[in-house]
This record gives sequence, C-alpha cells and structure tokens, in this order.
Amino acid sequence: MTRRGIPAPEWWLNKGRNVAGLILTLGIRRGFRSFGSGSRITPPLRLWGASGISVGSATIIGDNCWLNCVPAAGGARESRIVIGDGVWMSGFCTIASAAHVEIGDHTILARGVLITDHAHARGPGGRVQRASTEGRPVLIGAGVWIGQGACVMPGVRIGDGAIVGANSVVTRDVPPGTVVVGSPARPVSSRRPAAGAASDGGSPAVSDQ
Repeated sequence: MTRRGIPAPEWWLNKGRNVAGLILTLGIRRGFRSFGSGSRITPPLRLWGASGISVGSATIIGDNCWLNCVPAAGGARESRIVIGDGVWMSGFCTIASAAHVEIGDHTILARGVLITDHAHARGPGGRVQRASTEGRPVLIGAGVWIGQGACVMPGVRIGDGAIVGANSVVTRDVPPGTVVVGSPARPVSSRRPAAGAASDGGSPAVSDQ
C-alpha cells in the first residue's frame, strides 16, 4: 500500500494474476485426468495432452510452464504426468512425458526446470527422428528441491529430500537426502531429510538461485 492508502502497482498486478489464474484453473481443470482441490495455475500455460496429467491438491503451477504429454514411440504406451500434493512449480518449468513422469508431494521446482522422460528415437543409420520418441520413466520423491535451470533426464530416480543444484544436469539416480550439483550432476554431500520433510517440503540447506 502507498502512503495515501492506494495500493501500489505491484498489488494490482498480483491481484490481476490471481484472478486470471483462478479463471484459467476453473476453465480447464476438467480436462485433466484429475485435478485436486486448492491447486492453481498461473497463466499463461502451455498444455498438451491434459487427459494424461494428474495434479494433486494445493499445488501451484507458475506462469509460462509447459506440461506436455507426447505420444510414445509407436504409440504403444500412454504418456502420463503425475504431480503430487503441495508441489510448487515456479515459472518457465517444462515437464515432458512420453512414458511416465511422477513428482512427489511437497517438492519444489525453481524457475526454468526441465524434466523429461524421453529423447528422440534413432532410425536407420543412427539418424535422429523428429517425430518419434522413446520414453524411460522419471520418478522424483517427496520433499525434493530442484534448483533453477536444472535438467532431469530420462530414466532418473530422485529420492525423498534430495537437492539438485541450479543448472545441474541429472543423468543418474540420486539417493534420498543427497545434494548433487554440476553437469553431469555429482553428489557433494548427504543429509538426513528433516522430520516431516515429506509433508511440508522442509527447508533446503542450499540456495536454488
């Protein structure tokens, strides 16, 4: 608020975003496989294959995120994205699935995180095919913190309470409570997840910026 009691410009901006987010959420939530109570989408949102996406309760999907369920190689499998309860997805995050991506309760994704379970398939002579994809499931546990600009690659499992440093590229499994950084990401320390970390998200020990 300003000194004269008139709301500051950022108050009006945030108020407008909240109203727009509520309208968007109410308008498209029925198109999802499931969409929990208290969850909210902040526009704009890029969305493909909503019928293959499940969103838990009290989850926030930030602005300019992209949720993308794409056909698997040969169309044999149904792509699916499962986002748990109390998940916080900051802006410009991308989740792309040709098989299965699952994000546990109270996990935090900082801005610009990419999670994908697939890569383009290779045809005769090793040529990369534009339209075909091969999926390997990605499973992310509860109370995980993934830092800004990090990438989680196909087939990776990240255990409960783990932390992924900013701009890291995760190509291998991460044990519970482990802190990984770098490209490719490597363990730098291990911590025991705080009591209740899986229920309230905990307080990560390193910055996501």
